[in-house]
Amino acid sequence: MWNIWILWSYFDPIHKWHIKIAEQALEKLNLDKVLFVPVINGIRKNAKASIEDRTNMLLMSIFDNDKFELSNIEHILINRWKINFSSFDVLCEIKKQYKDDNLFYIIWADKLLNLYKWKKFSKFNKLVSVILTAREWYNIDYDLVNYIKNKYRIKIYIINDNALLCSSSFIRDKIAKKEFSWLDSLLKKSVLDYIKKRWIY
Repeated sequence: MWNIWILWSYFDPIHKWHIKIAEQALEKLNLDKVLFVPVINGIRKNAKASIEDRTNMLLMSIFDNDKFELSNIEHILINRWKINFSSFDVLCEIKKQYKDDNLFYIIWADKLLNLYKWKKFSKFNKLVSVILTAREWYNIDYDLVNYIKNKYRIKIYIINDNALLCSSSFIRDKIAKKEFSWLDSLLKKSVLDYIKKRWIY
C-alpha cells in the first residue's frame, strides 16, 4: 500500500515552491509518490500558457526525482465527458488507478473554510486525507483546522505553515515586465529558458 499525494494545479508556470512543498510532504508524511496533475484550460478558468507548454515545464521540473510523476487524468476525463466533470470526478478516477493506496489531496489555507460545504464532501472525506498548506497571503487558522477535524472526522496534515512569498501570478507579472533577475530563485533554469525562448507570458 502506497501513500500518494495529488498535487493538482494549473502550474502556470510551475515554480520552485511547488517542488519544495512536494519534497516536504514526501519527507514529513512518508509519501511514496507525488502525482502532479495539470489542470486543462477551459474547465474552471483559463491558464495563460497552453496545456502543452505547462506540461513541458512541469516535466522539466520533476524529471530528476523518481518519486514525482505526471498524471494526464484530466485528458482522460475531458475525452470522456468533455468539460462536464468535477474535482470529485478527478479524485474518483485517480482512486480507480490506485484503489489499494492511501491518497492525499492538497487544500490551500484560504479554501479550508468552505471545504465541508463541498457538494460531495462526505464521499470526498472517504477518498482522501487532506494536506493543508498556507498561501502567501493567508495563514493557517489552527482553531478552524481542529474544529473541522473533530466535527467531520477528517484527517488533516499540515506542512509548510510558513508560506513562501511566491505565486505563479507574481512570476507571470515579472516575466511580462522582463524583470528576469527576480526569477532565478523561483524557477528552474531550464523552465526560465523555455519561457524566454517561446515568449510565454
